[in-house]
Amino acid sequence: MTSINRQPASAQLAGVERPTEMMTPIDGSPSKLSKNLHATPKKTGPTLHRELHDRLERVGCFRRAPWAYGIKITLLLVVGALCYLALLTGPELVLRTGLVAILAFISVQAGFIAHDAGDGGVTQNRRISLWLRHILMSFVSALSSSYFDYLHKIHHLTLSRGASEPAAVTVADNPYEIRWFKKLVSWNGIVFLVSTVCMRGVTFRLESLRYVSTNKRTTSLDRFLMALHAFVWLLVPLPLIGIADTLINYGLISLVAGPYIGTVLILNHEGMSLARSLGHLSLMERVTRSTRNLGRSRWSDFFFGGVNNHVEHHLFPQIPSMRLREARKVTSEFCRAKNVPYVETSFGRALVESAKHFRTVPRDRLVTEALS
Repeated sequence: MTSINRQPASAQLAGVERPTEMMTPIDGSPSKLSKNLHATPKKTGPTLHRELHDRLERVGCFRRAPWAYGIKITLLLVVGALCYLALLTGPELVLRTGLVAILAFISVQAGFIAHDAGDGGVTQNRRISLWLRHILMSFVSALSSSYFDYLHKIHHLTLSRGASEPAAVTVADNPYEIRWFKKLVSWNGIVFLVSTVCMRGVTFRLESLRYVSTNKRTTSLDRFLMALHAFVWLLVPLPLIGIADTLINYGLISLVAGPYIGTVLILNHEGMSLARSLGHLSLMERVTRSTRNLGRSRWSDFFFGGVNNHVEHHLFPQIPSMRLREARKVTSEFCRAKNVPYVETSFGRALVESAKHFRTVPRDRLVTEALS
């Protein structure tokens, strides 16, 4: 792992403004999370966060790019449709394997764009953003958009506010999580890490089903699009390739997508400081001490959908993912100048550090907190 600032912690804290935020408990109900996420904590005086915001705004990092997203969405949907149709012909093993891999990749990439739409990075039009989120996540990926939104808002609130009050909710409080599976593999930290990451595509879908069945009043669109997804993938292919190949194709896509989703979810935070233990620090330091950035290459940006630039994403969720690369340059220089800790590392190094972390986590904490 590399860190821009190599001074002792006491030196790193010198000159960093102390927090003036008045923390308030987070309401964890799905209906109120959106309001909580966008509520602005009370502050007095200028902050580093505001100063960095102004710098990023001057270089255009907050400019939305609807046409670029439109091209990407069109490519994903067209390629995905062609691969789906090719699977219906019952191709040979090599071609079938390639098609499965491409479709798994597309489902995760669609989720990245849905994530950006939810944060307001694609367009200012809320109705268009809502439909993009649901089509790309609930239909294309079969993950409830409302459930992801529920988890995502809690995750961001935990970092932005520190979740320091006893009444504050965290992802560990998630009642929809598949705890029995985590308990089953929690006897060893490394086994737990590998198993939960590889199965994340399956468990995420099961959690989505729990969520929409519990919150029927607010998830009618999720349920319709997820049912349409099931119709397209599990009923349409039956007369063409049979039940065995239908289930194998769908199962393989879910299993291949699992490690992809899982690694994206864990590598930016696991092994770093827990955000809710940093509530006494400023927003800037809570984020930079609990989050690591991954590789700087354009390949990393493409593979991770831009959220390898995760420090910047948590500081300013509304920045479009395709502009996070530029925001990272500005933020790293800003943190160096202001003596704020800023950590970035390679994909491989982050994986090693996460594995070391899981080896030391007690079994009860693996079940209640890790990979949430």
